[in-house]
Amino acid sequence: MRTITYQQNSYASLLLPSFDEPKWVLGQQNHDVLPELDEFEFPDRLAIVGTLKSYWIHSNATGLYIDDSDVHFIASSLYEDQRALSRIEWISDWLEKPGGGLEPLPNPLIWGMDFNIQQENITAHYRVPQGKQCGFWKETGSLVEPVWPWGGVYYPGCALSEIRSQYFSLMSKGVHNNDGIQQANTKITWLSSVNPQSQKLCGMTDAEMDVSLNPISFLNHIQFGSITYFLPHVLDSIGYQSADVLDYDALNGRVKLLFLRRNYGNYSA
Repeated sequence: MRTITYQQNSYASLLLPSFDEPKWVLGQQNHDVLPELDEFEFPDRLAIVGTLKSYWIHSNATGLYIDDSDVHFIASSLYEDQRALSRIEWISDWLEKPGGGLEPLPNPLIWGMDFNIQQENITAHYRVPQGKQCGFWKETGSLVEPVWPWGGVYYPGCALSEIRSQYFSLMSKGVHNNDGIQQANTKITWLSSVNPQSQKLCGMTDAEMDVSLNPISFLNHIQFGSITYFLPHVLDSIGYQSADVLDYDALNGRVKLLFLRRNYGNYSA
């Protein structure tokens, strides 16, 4: 049996969808004679072990709630001592052999997921009702409160499904008197998901809103990835689709993914 090696295609990035679909080259790169397909055995399933890598953002952005009453609201830090997740990646380290044992991957595959964060100060402006007239939010032009993406949430020991976008809105908090002047802090109200029928993200393009409104978790993200085995100088290839998480060591961020054989046929670059 010929030795099997793995290498990520250099041109694959030109063909990738948004979730960083990786492509592997299977076999030696330099051949005097084209390899015979019968010399290779493609398994029906692959188990790949990878590690989560988190990227954090530290921002001094503040949020301010304003209305047209006489209350003076104090801006609040959007992140305070919390660290917002700007990106998280699953980086493959090992391929489990069918007979047991692990084979290192010198060119790891990477699935990455980005989260929208706030780098600039933001304001939520609410018009207080007057008489029979309803109040409204300036940002949405209606009673629908404005919502902003805060970033991603991740901490050691959390479930994969918890690694997802988080959102917030700005509200008033606890009016009090200070030297005869009414004062109140701006309150951050957290939303774990956003219903596009009743909420609106502010300060973003329509395309960015479409991405942010999707409450997909990192678990779902990596379960919809796929890889393809290529043989150099041969048009045939075999694809694999990620199907399940076999194991998750939350404290160490180790994730084992199951890939099932998807198809076999000709491939044209």
